[in-house]
Amino acid sequence: MKKLRLAVVLMAALLILPPSAMAWNETGHKTVARIAWDNMTPQARAAVINLLRSAPNDTGMRRLLPNDSRPEEVRHREFFQMVSTWPDIVRTNSAEFPHRKDKYHESTWHYINLFWEDSGGTPVNVDKPPRGKLITRLEEFSASVNGAGAVDQRAIQLAWIVHLMGDIHQPLHCSARISSFPGEEEGDIGGNTFFLDNNVGSDYRRTLHSYWDAILTRTYDPSGTDDEYIGHIAGIITSRHTKDALTPELMPGAFMAWAEKGRETAKAVGYPQPPKLRRNHTPSYKYRMSTYEAAEPAIALAGYRLADMLNGLFGS
Repeated sequence: MKKLRLAVVLMAALLILPPSAMAWNETGHKTVARIAWDNMTPQARAAVINLLRSAPNDTGMRRLLPNDSRPEEVRHREFFQMVSTWPDIVRTNSAEFPHRKDKYHESTWHYINLFWEDSGGTPVNVDKPPRGKLITRLEEFSASVNGAGAVDQRAIQLAWIVHLMGDIHQPLHCSARISSFPGEEEGDIGGNTFFLDNNVGSDYRRTLHSYWDAILTRTYDPSGTDDEYIGHIAGIITSRHTKDALTPELMPGAFMAWAEKGRETAKAVGYPQPPKLRRNHTPSYKYRMSTYEAAEPAIALAGYRLADMLNGLFGS
């Protein structure tokens, strides 16, 4: 079996991050990007790659473009997939880019907390101002990325768009459950205070949020090259959830409606009654399956919606 061809810079950055810091993990974001790429026009692909290659050197983004003998189309596709993880890569500095985190990391851009609580066993929305800038940035960047601004800054905006279109389809990035549990009176930050497993006191405590982040890697064992692995997952998901079937749900630009759908998924699937899910316990097999069943169409929609947006912005 071939080893996954993951860029050293990407692996070094992602492996030291706690999964709870991210939305979909590396596999999830790349799968969204792959589905989008497969549904983009040749014109949109070329324009997107040209813009991303204009990113400032200190972002490290251009280093994500593979430099090998494979066909250019394959290397560009893999570059696009890897760029989808760039806003997570910049959560850390490196020896080569010692100031990258301070300059480019934006923690509040990755989520929109829409609040809800259990009221007598029934989940109900809470009329509380949302937290997080995910929707604000998607609105701003989708309006300016193909405009007259500096090309290097528009390259950064594009990388954020590719990433945030994945984030907004991770249900726990759109949810904050209020409960009487200590520390959750103002919301559980997308499941980041809901700890799993019996590992209290360990250096790393897995959360409900990180469990959702990693649902694809928990479901599909890595095999082949990285590009082959991502393509395999994307192929399975899109065969089960075709673009034609999901076209009525695309709702271009309806970012808040997308986020509210995520909150509804979190309410319906994310917090079932025990024994499927309990604090400080490993989730049951039934819970894992229900999580994947909810995540799969969301990832498909994320890819189709991203392609729809980029085709509209760059496809002609």
